[in-house]
Amino acid sequence: MRRQSCPICGAADSLPVTSRRGYQYVRCIACRTVYVDPMPTPGEVAVFYQNPTYLAGDVEAGYRDYAAMHKALAPHFRRRLRILAELLPQRGRLLDVGCADGYFLQLAQAEGWEVAGVEISEPMAREASRRLGVPVVTSVDKLPPGAYDAVTL
Repeated sequence: MRRQSCPICGAADSLPVTSRRGYQYVRCIACRTVYVDPMPTPGEVAVFYQNPTYLAGDVEAGYRDYAAMHKALAPHFRRRLRILAELLPQRGRLLDVGCADGYFLQLAQAEGWEVAGVEISEPMAREASRRLGVPVVTSVDKLPPGAYDAVTL
């Protein structure tokens, strides 16, 4: 049963793609975006990301050990930083939304970026803040006022 329109283009028609852990994934016929339908409530999302097993332990719903993945993530993160350097040779303020434990921002900080992060998981936000030496907030609504030169997700 369809419950929502595409969050990207607003089209009403979609086709089922798969289901996982009780969530139905559909593909918008108009723009081909895949999204969850119905979307989980903010409360459901909060419970999911506050569960400590998401980032360390529950491989099916998250990660066996996110911190242990740094070596595997490094090439992707360094490629992202090279692209940013080409677009913005003058380092500035960088915001990463969904920054997990702050590893990407740590690499960016080492390259001269002034970093900020948003991470919905409170334990990971604390770890990122400790790693970076800057506050990491749990919602974009909690960001201090100001502009960013680059935003990554």
